[in-house]
This record gives sequence, C-alpha cells and structure tokens, in this order.
Amino acid sequence: EKTYVKRLPTVIILQHEYGLSGIKAQGNDYQNISRLFKDGKNSITVANLHTVLERPDEHQKDVIKELSDLVDGMTVTTKSAIEILSKEPYNIDPNKIKHIDHGIRIHDLTNVDQNKIKSKYKLDKKLIISTLGLKSEGKGIEYGIEAFGKMINKYFPSQDSSERKKIVYLIAGQYHPNFIKERPEAYVSTEKKIEKAVKNNKLNSVRTHFLDDLSEKNIEENDIIFLENRLSEKELRELYLASDIILLPYRNRYQISSGILAEAVGSGKPIVATKFAHAKELLCPGNNLKKRVVGMNPQSRGILVDLIGEDKNRPSVKQMVNGLEYLVFNETARAQISQNARSRGHEMNWENVTREFANHISFLL
Repeated sequence: EKTYVKRLPTVIILQHEYGLSGIKAQGNDYQNISRLFKDGKNSITVANLHTVLERPDEHQKDVIKELSDLVDGMTVTTKSAIEILSKEPYNIDPNKIKHIDHGIRIHDLTNVDQNKIKSKYKLDKKLIISTLGLKSEGKGIEYGIEAFGKMINKYFPSQDSSERKKIVYLIAGQYHPNFIKERPEAYVSTEKKIEKAVKNNKLNSVRTHFLDDLSEKNIEENDIIFLENRLSEKELRELYLASDIILLPYRNRYQISSGILAEAVGSGKPIVATKFAHAKELLCPGNNLKKRVVGMNPQSRGILVDLIGEDKNRPSVKQMVNGLEYLVFNETARAQISQNARSRGHEMNWENVTREFANHISFLL
C-alpha cells in the first residue's frame, strides 16, 4: 500500500525597501531572490512594497517593474500606492496588487497603568511628546524640535516654570546603521541641524543611552531627552504606552509603510504627522486635505500637517505648533482621537493581517 504525501508549497514574502539592499544595489537583491523561485512549480513569491515612488528615477522604476514580472503578487499598505503603480511610469496590472494593512500588536490597555510605566523611566507626572524609532535625515527631527520649542516657549517662556517642567519631548532611538555607514556626511549634517534647532529655540537637552543613567534633577531641568539606544521590543512597547502624543515630522511624502505610525495607532495615541502617504490614509479618512491643518474633528485619528518645505516661512512647522497646542491643552480631544485610533488599530492587528495574507496567497495559488 502506497502512501501519498502532498508537498506543501513554499511561500516567499519579500519585504521590499530600496535601502535594504544598500545604497548602490538599490533593490536588486530582491530580483535575484525572485529569479531563484521563478521556475519553481511548487512555490509562490509575493513582494510587500514599503516605498512606492510617484516620480522614480529610471533605475528605481526598472527595479519595481522587473520585480512585478518576477513575483506572483505584490502587496502595499496604502490604496493610493495601487493607483501610483497601475499608471505611468510603472503600468503594472492593478489585479496583481493587493492592499493589506501594516500589521500591529494590539496592547491590552485595560490593565495598563501609564503612570507606572512613566515612573519606571523617571518620567512620572510629565506629559510626554515622543518621536520613536531609528533616526535618519528623512525623519525631520530638527523640525519637530523647532515646533516643540515654539510651542513651549510661547506658553512657558521661563526655564524655571513649574508648568514647563511637566512637559518633555522624548526622541528615542539610535541612527539607522546603514545611514551612518553609507552616508557619513549626511549623518554629520543631520546632527548639526538637530543641535542648531535645540540651540536656536533656547531648549535644554540631554543625551543618554539609558534613562536610568539620568538623575531626576537632570530630567527635570531638560526640555528634550535624546535616548540614543537601539530600543528592545519591550522598551519600544513601553515607550508607546508611556507617551501622550506622538510627533512624526517625516519628510518623505512617498512613505507608504510606517511601522512607528501603525504601532502608535494601535497603542491609541494622538498623532501629529506630516502628510506622508501612510499618514494621509490612516489618520484622516475623508478629510479635506486642502485645509492648512486637518484632523481636528470627531472622526480623526490624528492631526495632519503639510510636508516640510524649504521656504523660510515653514508653514508646516507652524501647523505642527498648532497641532501640538491643540493636543497638549485639550485632554478631551486627546481622549477622543485615542479612541478613534484604537478602533482602527483593532482592524490592523496581526491576526487580521495574517488572515488577509493567507487568503491572498490561497487566491494566488
């Protein structure tokens, strides 16, 4: 009697990001992997795109077009990315592209004591505005510092103000190692811009690798804390939960996938973000994006501001100031936006996203 065993298909999901192949390779590694499995009779390859450029250069366009020919399917985290990929200069069949949310961990907030987490990091009794994740020039941190500085100096100009000492801007995360290694000049330039923003806005700041290394007096005396460490999963989760407001002054309008943004929504945090692709869809569905500042309505999951421009007036920074003011001094608004964000976050939990991927792979098979 013969026993027949059906071999399960091999499924390869490629997380495509230009920079992950290195600056020079610019994505070619993904094609090489895809070719290995192209002729396999019992395998399927899906490319999950993290960046979709509306105006790619010739090489960037060719990378995505060739990848689309080699893989069985493509997934993106925003619906707008499907529109971009299905027309010039890509002209990829939209039936080959599927929108699936960026997965997140849903935190059980019923048993979370935010003050207890803050106390662990010596940040108790403080309202925490935070920018989390690996740093690079595209994160726009110097503009976040400028907006924070203008807001806090407007209301609490005295460095000794007890009210001023109740608010802190936490910038947590080290620089992306590839950024330092492959673009050392850009790294130095970014650091100078950050230091200049701190100085020009008359802010006190402190840098540390571990918050435990700081004294309570040291924390109290500084407006900004730079936590320059590669955050563990536990630390990152706790800092999400400890934060009161998330500030994302990103500069790349084409960023269609942001894990930091997705996790902030899942943590139920009010967010002030520039209008990069993922934020536009995730934070303010149905809003009139022509408004100078959008997001201040009962359905909002955050506040969107214009992308960082090179003009001297910096309207986007002014909008960030307005957004921070609105959330810092309006606890009711923070609570409403948090509730809206949490509701959307549940749709993005890993169980639902995994099910979506499994269903899509079954369809492709």
